Amino acid sequence: MPSAAAVFLSVSTMALTLPSESRDQLLESVRQAGQTYAKSGLVAEARERFEAVVADAYTRLGNEDPELLLVHADILSMTGDHDAGHELFERVPDDSLSLAHHLFNRIQTRFGDEDYVATQVLLERFMELHEPSHAADWVHDSFAQSLAPELRGPALGEDLPVFLEDLRDSESTALGDMVSGLHRWASLQRDAADQEGWRRALRERFDAPLAYGPRYRLLIAGHCLSDPTLHEVLRGDVAIVLEELFRELTTAWKTVDGDASARVRRARSRYWAAHCAWLRASLEESSTDGWRHWMRQAFDASPDAKDRQVRHAYFYERATLGGLPEFRTAFARHLEESGEMESAIEAWSSIALDDPSHKAALQACYQSWRPDGDFEEFWTQATSREWKPLPSFRLVGLDGSEHSAEELEGRWALLDFWGTWCTPCRKELPAVNRFFEDVRAQEGRSLVWTFACHDQEDSVRAFMEEQGYSFPVLLEAEGVAKLFGATGFPHKVLISPAGTYRTLAFGEDWEATARQFLFDSP
Repeated sequence: MPSAAAVFLSVSTMALTLPSESRDQLLESVRQAGQTYAKSGLVAEARERFEAVVADAYTRLGNEDPELLLVHADILSMTGDHDAGHELFERVPDDSLSLAHHLFNRIQTRFGDEDYVATQVLLERFMELHEPSHAADWVHDSFAQSLAPELRGPALGEDLPVFLEDLRDSESTALGDMVSGLHRWASLQRDAADQEGWRRALRERFDAPLAYGPRYRLLIAGHCLSDPTLHEVLRGDVAIVLEELFRELTTAWKTVDGDASARVRRARSRYWAAHCAWLRASLEESSTDGWRHWMRQAFDASPDAKDRQVRHAYFYERATLGGLPEFRTAFARHLEESGEMESAIEAWSSIALDDPSHKAALQACYQSWRPDGDFEEFWTQATSREWKPLPSFRLVGLDGSEHSAEELEGRWALLDFWGTWCTPCRKELPAVNRFFEDVRAQEGRSLVWTFACHDQEDSVRAFMEEQGYSFPVLLEAEGVAKLFGATGFPHKVLISPAGTYRTLAFGEDWEATARQFLFDSP
């Protein structure tokens, strides 16, 4: 049997002129046959049906029809035949591509081949047809691989700065503005000894939308600090620029909230702000008030639990800037090594309550400070300072028993708000049930409660029986979910013995975090 990619080779190369409706129906028949083949588990009968439909389509449309080639290529890639899919995709002319993922694939190919003329044309086409921010992410992060040795990307080639000049001067104003900082940084590398050039570059803002201005301003400032000659003559200029940039970034990340793209902007802005403060601290003598101030600013802006959900947002920033993964532990260790134990304990507490993988460091610091102290009591009380007060509530469980917030006092607990109608909830429930069984084996030391929201009792009961779950369920809980700030489901919170709670952000590894508190707490 011939391969799927070769089916069209044996058919006529002469395309027929079809009405647009018939053409669309023919392409849709290929899509449907391909999806059926994929969903069948790739069984032979479905494959033969798919290949027959594809062969008929090539006979009627011709074996160089771009739309048919693309549909066929996508289906082959979807079913795991990536080489054959790529072979077909490469037969499609650049100017026949319009969908975002097709353009991105071709842009990457042309750029990898150092065909910069074709890359520019494709980028301009993408900017015209699709969301420009997606192109910006690709441009800045692809070039980051050339700028950052850590990523082991190709070095800046001789033709690349010329290509960047062409992009800057593109007929697409948005594209030209987008690469302004990148172009400036690349051009500075070609004449690294030009002190006045670096001084002028320090004052440039690159503040056009999608220009990733802070990245390039931080790269320029960082180079001026690392180069001994530039450091000596531009130290004052760098300090002014970093202070100005930090104020801008702090305002930016404190006002960003909302959807997934907003969370990405928040995480990236916070990383930029933390790195900016860290650079500014390097201009001060260690342990001086100025150094402490800027290290504290870096500490406060360092990626938190929300940011770590979208750590890809600052992966390339860290690699390109040569920055730290996070900026908190260095400050906490310095305080501890300097003997400033109360400040060190405060810093380690903030770190561990946000990321309990650092709890051992906090405990070691605490026991060094207070060898006879009660770390269990300290750990519990730390949550009362950092977490929110537990709201009052009373609900009836699926088993008819009443439960209230008072029952949680003095215990660690995990609360899970879910619904039978919620697909992400249902996917997590097997893990929730296993976690509950592990907690129950502790014989009352901790609790796991779940809350059915926007559900009927009969539906919940039938679902629990069908799935064989044993965790307790409290009913009609949507009002309580609001008390805990739920805006979507599933929604999980941790309860401390101090009567406080912390939300486990969606996307966070809830089980790993909950185990640190419910199982590994003293």
